[in-house]
Amino acid sequence: NVGLGYNSLFSNTTGGHNAAIGKYSLYSNISGSHNIAIGLQALYSSTTGSNNIGIGFLSLYTNSSGFSNVGLGDRSLEKNTTGSANIAIGPQALWNNTTGGGNSATGYWSLYANTTGTGNAAFGNSSLVSNTTGSYNVAMGSTAGKWIADGSTPNATSENSIFIGRDTKANANGE
Repeated sequence: NVGLGYNSLFSNTTGGHNAAIGKYSLYSNISGSHNIAIGLQALYSSTTGSNNIGIGFLSLYTNSSGFSNVGLGDRSLEKNTTGSANIAIGPQALWNNTTGGGNSATGYWSLYANTTGTGNAAFGNSSLVSNTTGSYNVAMGSTAGKWIADGSTPNATSENSIFIGRDTKANANGE
């Protein structure tokens, strides 16, 4: 293990092959292995999670046991607890994700509100930003999939939908 920064890897007992750079990075790690945390409080709450990469202020902050996640950007995957196999690139990408898995978000605020949705792919700033529980959606373009047809109701629950182009909206029923 390598820990550089005040209280980095503070709680580590049996975890191995970790790199923590930054104040309080991987602070709560007990047995998680093969993690990389770079930035103030990156992977702070991770206790048993393994194979995670958190780069940026508060990246993967509340991750406890989620594994194989990548958070690149300040506050990316910040609220993730047990979700696994997620990729978040950009500030606050997949910010609210808790247990959702297999999501890919690229761009500022992409999949920002997602909590339990799985298998989503969002590319572009604020793409699928309102999605909370919808799964297996694809969005490409700035704010793609953000609203349903009326333009003012957030698209939170779409399933198996494709949104291509800036401001592409879901039907009134969210599909």
